[in-house]
Amino acid sequence: MINTKRSEDLGSMGESFFKLLAKDAGLVVNASDDDKAGWDFEVEHPNSPTIDYTSQVRQVYRVQVKATRSGKPECSLTYSNLLNLIQFGGPTFIFLALYDSGINPERAYLLHIDEDLALNVLQTLRNKEVANKDLKLNKSKKLIKFDEACSLTELSGYCLSGLFSRSAKPDYLTYIERKVKWLKRIELESGLLHFNITLNDEKSLRSMANCFLGYDEEFTVDTTTYQAPLGIPDTIPLHVDKNHTTTIKPIENELTKAKVKLSQSEFSKKYVFDGLIYTVPKHLPKKFAAMRIKTSLFEIVYRLESNELNFNVENLLDKKLKVPIKELYGFLSFMKEADSEGKTYIEVEPKDGSTPLKVSLSQGSTSVPENFEMEFNAFNATYSKLFELNLIDELIYPYKVFEKIGHFYLLYIVGQEYNPKFSLEFSSESEPAKDVNVVLFNSSVELENTTVIFFSAFYGSVTKLNESTVLGIFSKSELIDELIVPNTEEIEALTKNESERLEETLKVRGFNVL
Repeated sequence: MINTKRSEDLGSMGESFFKLLAKDAGLVVNASDDDKAGWDFEVEHPNSPTIDYTSQVRQVYRVQVKATRSGKPECSLTYSNLLNLIQFGGPTFIFLALYDSGINPERAYLLHIDEDLALNVLQTLRNKEVANKDLKLNKSKKLIKFDEACSLTELSGYCLSGLFSRSAKPDYLTYIERKVKWLKRIELESGLLHFNITLNDEKSLRSMANCFLGYDEEFTVDTTTYQAPLGIPDTIPLHVDKNHTTTIKPIENELTKAKVKLSQSEFSKKYVFDGLIYTVPKHLPKKFAAMRIKTSLFEIVYRLESNELNFNVENLLDKKLKVPIKELYGFLSFMKEADSEGKTYIEVEPKDGSTPLKVSLSQGSTSVPENFEMEFNAFNATYSKLFELNLIDELIYPYKVFEKIGHFYLLYIVGQEYNPKFSLEFSSESEPAKDVNVVLFNSSVELENTTVIFFSAFYGSVTKLNESTVLGIFSKSELIDELIVPNTEEIEALTKNESERLEETLKVRGFNVL
């Protein structure tokens, strides 16, 4: 039989059938007053007999109804209608009634316009706008295809209501919050810019490659800037800048994290450090290919061009350098074991599951300075105290350790009995009494946000050597207190007050204190 139904008649049949299903589900259906609104119906749940004070938001779904006899589960919508559906703050849908020759549809579909579909529509529209600046949104159409996941398994109100509810899980308010977020993400992506960069010499290419390795270098380029909503650039540039100096920085949050292990042999103790892996992108020429594994205290650089592997240690006296306490301790421990004639074994374990790297190299870069034994012992004792206070994950400035190594050395020798007696020269402006038999010292460890102050008592006798120097001869010592204070506090005043309190405590015990 020849079908004589006009398209508008078929559309009315689809709308009538949708209203019939919605009423069968007990839903309230309100028709749009404006044919250009981009939706045909607003669907609501009937009013509850009780008031829910936890939510003042009505559950409203907007639906565009389409009908077809094409035999295919697909329909075309104008971009203006699709944009109206996307921009609505609640759930929106396209209902498709698929007719054969009768007055009732053979199949029906309810397609939810979610984030993925919305982004697909907007990207397709953006490509069309780039190709045709005179594009009319209310004339240009997009083909929408429906799959079995959005099919009504039976033509009933119960099935229609189930598809509505499934889209707005776990609840309507959460759905609205999620949609607001992804609409904002799309809005941000609509302001993107695209840059075409041309490098004109090898020096600039090498500097750019080094920037990808995390080094702060500048290079000269020609730059053409395009507006690129959703990452799709215009054909006409927004701005052209010739022969200008620039630089780039990798986004550290997007770099691969790794565990880096150092050891003196394949079987000796391994010291573990957190690292980041920098790589030169593959789109640069192969001669610049390189990898850099950066930790807080050292880096490993492998350059493919020269097959060169370098192990570079940070300057521990650099005043800008701050590192985790446990990593500084691990690195100093590794240096203490260093054998200038041996090798350093390095293992890099990327956290993204990619293949670990294992290399070895000559030991020269980790040779230790003079007096390192004393410096290590001093920091080792300090580390032990900080470990007991659960502070080893905090950051410390290494230069402050080495500047005050004598203070830290007190923590190495405190808590012992000395035979023969231990002698120590120290500065003191006050004249010690003849019967002084204990000296109260304090040692401060300054971390990034906190200072730890240790108080120790050394028991013995003292002798004035000159105006500013005193000689102490001690038979034993003990650590008697510690303070942990924020660096925002008046540390000097707090130290003085605590020293005076401890001095009074020692006097009560019968000691004469300097």
